[in-house]
Amino acid sequence: MAASSRAATESYSAAATKTALASEADTATASEPASEPTSELEQIKTALGIRRKMLLVTALDAAGQAGIEGNELCLEFAPETRHFRDTLAKSDNVKILREVCKEITGRDLGVRFVVNDPEASTASAAANAPPSKEERERRDKQSLREQAEKDPTVQQMLKTFRGEIVDVKRVEPAK
Repeated sequence: MAASSRAATESYSAAATKTALASEADTATASEPASEPTSELEQIKTALGIRRKMLLVTALDAAGQAGIEGNELCLEFAPETRHFRDTLAKSDNVKILREVCKEITGRDLGVRFVVNDPEASTASAAANAPPSKEERERRDKQSLREQAEKDPTVQQMLKTFRGEIVDVKRVEPAK
């Protein structure tokens, strides 16, 4: 009995050691830093993950196409994933996206959302069509932001108070 008990104990001990070693190997591989994300978009997703903004990472993953074009992070969604665009378009989430983009790219980027219209016959027809109201508003806002950033008074205020431009609005002159 003692010999079979000892054999069973040794067998259990050996199995437990193998399991522990395998677990340590898995933990060591998981704790090693992952290879540097290749694209800026992957770096943005990683930075959002570090900030525990996994809903934003999921929403970015849902974008059919995503990338940085000029001074904008462009995110294109299919109509069935419009709810992800709506999530990202909330002002708090746009602010977080812009902050992370600035950390990664070193420059202020706007965020542009596009929802594909599958009924659009061709890209050339869409290119020749006049811009939508949303597109005109977005371009106007981008232009206002650029004007504000170039204004010497605004620059001085930002520098003095260590501020940032969060939003811009057109103000109608007083009558």
